[in-house]
Amino acid sequence: MKTNHAPCSNAMPSTQGSYRWTLGTILVLLPVVSLRAATVSAFSPAVWPRADADLGVVGHVLEDFEDTTLSAGLQVQVQSPSLGGYGPTGTLPFTFDPAQDCLTCGGVFNASLMWDGTHGLVNRPFLPITSYANDGGWSDVYFLFEEGVTSVGFSYGQADANIVISLDLGSGFAFFANSAASLGGSGGRNGYLRIDAGPGEIIHGVKLDNQAGNLDGILFDHLTFLPVPDLDTDDDGVPDDEDNCPGTPNPGQSDSDGDGIGDACDPTGDSDGDGVPDAADQCPNSPPVGGIILIDGCDTGVANVLLADGCTIADRLNELAATARNHGEFVRGVAHLKNSLRQLGIRAEGLQRCAGRARIP
Repeated sequence: MKTNHAPCSNAMPSTQGSYRWTLGTILVLLPVVSLRAATVSAFSPAVWPRADADLGVVGHVLEDFEDTTLSAGLQVQVQSPSLGGYGPTGTLPFTFDPAQDCLTCGGVFNASLMWDGTHGLVNRPFLPITSYANDGGWSDVYFLFEEGVTSVGFSYGQADANIVISLDLGSGFAFFANSAASLGGSGGRNGYLRIDAGPGEIIHGVKLDNQAGNLDGILFDHLTFLPVPDLDTDDDGVPDDEDNCPGTPNPGQSDSDGDGIGDACDPTGDSDGDGVPDAADQCPNSPPVGGIILIDGCDTGVANVLLADGCTIADRLNELAATARNHGEFVRGVAHLKNSLRQLGIRAEGLQRCAGRARIP
């Protein structure tokens, strides 16, 4: 049977608001250290509960364990070496009310351990809990995040022994930290922990293994996590996992040939439908081919045909009109275009005639 013990003399003072430590800094009897660049912040039970702003979890997803359906993106596994377990699952097999579901536990689980609400997550694979004896049924707990998170926080209570914390940063679980019960005294309210991934790190799972050898009952509540933000490499407002051109801005996601590759990055795409792939098209957004070209209302008698580089004659005229510094320069440019078209076998005298009359630019 577990008994509560008075805090040892070198326990973390409960009058302080919060503590933060990384590798090499020892502030408690059993220090919390860093794995790669990940860090952990510990908040004493002197204030219970604390505001989310004080915990640094504003904007995080909250799971309060008030019902069996877990928040999207979270799965829980509870595993005892002697009594089996459940999970990973997004639906808990039961909710746990410490005031009602462990009446034979001598009062060690009670409503004062709740951070908020009336229910929490207990490290036990099933109900009822018939006693608080050291029967090996008190289990390891896993918080699992399929898409990954950058921060995880939770309150915990009634832990009489150290909890070994392991993190999965993408390559399986590895030791991260020891979090002693001396953080909040032995048993009772222990405190709140927030684990933050380092730059470039993604947390896929947190394993909580009580050092008492699965003999220590623990109650968790107010789990918070911050999902990895959707990556948008080209900054076009469409997440990479939904973007048909993740490396090229294309907010409209146009895909003319329907091959799943957006026109903006498809070497075989053809935005203007002129038969010239965008990758080789100097004018990928040409006006429709065909029809007679008008210059400032003047009928040139010249058909708007497609040239080998993917541009039409109208594209070339529009370019000249946009870049000419004066009317004379525009007319000379059109004359040069007419001569180039003649070499291709296209008669285009009407272009120069209408250009001379046009009020362009």
